[in-house]
Amino acid sequence: MSLPHINPSLATKRLQLRPLTASDAVGIAAILNDFDISKCLSPVPYPYAQLDAAEYIAGVGDKNAAV
Repeated sequence: MSLPHINPSLATKRLQLRPLTASDAVGIAAILNDFDISKCLSPVPYPYAQLDAAEYIAGVGDKNAAV
């Protein structure tokens, strides 16, 4: 028996947490391509392109599908 795939989300007045989608790649790339932000994050490459974000999102989706 397999469990149903669940995409949980959490929302408050100021915050929404949800699974990443392919459309998030543009925003993620824009934020992480800022050196002042990426220098504070140890495993993030710089420069960070939209393709990097798309590959990250695909990898997260693969890991979630395996759970």
